[in-house]
Amino acid sequence: MTPVVRAVALLLAVLTAVLVPALPAGAAPAGGTAADRIVVVGIPGLVWDDVDPEATPNLWALAEGSPIGAVSVRAARSTSCVLDGWATLGAGNRARFPAPDESIPPVPLPTVPLPGEVPANPDVRAPDDAAPQEPTPPLPPASPSLSHCGLQERLAQAGLADPQAAVAAVAADPAS
Repeated sequence: MTPVVRAVALLLAVLTAVLVPALPAGAAPAGGTAADRIVVVGIPGLVWDDVDPEATPNLWALAEGSPIGAVSVRAARSTSCVLDGWATLGAGNRARFPAPDESIPPVPLPTVPLPGEVPANPDVRAPDDAAPQEPTPPLPPASPSLSHCGLQERLAQAGLADPQAAVAAVAADPAS
């Protein structure tokens, strides 16, 4: 190969490497639908082999008519916890929820006065404390077999024990 041919080949390789990534991406197919919201259904420990028309008919029907995907949780610890999956989904890379033995970031103080308190600002009113409060169902007892993710596992078990009560508690909480 002559030096001129080598130089031309090198120039073509460099131009290809520089210009190909600069080309515009392909357009979306015509007639496609766009969505401004998505629903993420997360089920810890579920694998696609568990989903079939007989055992999980509703999940099967949802998967048939929806775009679906799978997230492989990559936690910063060697063991993944329940909340690590949600942290990974929100962060886009390795993330983790603090373990019980780690410090949790401080929670800001409420800006609304608690029931029975006199507000510093008269325009801000306390929530109506006359409304009856539903008792929160107790968490299941702690198991000595729980890993360092024990708190997260207990919270997940409480939600699985009574899903309607868990959803109602989250819906009633103005912070969520």
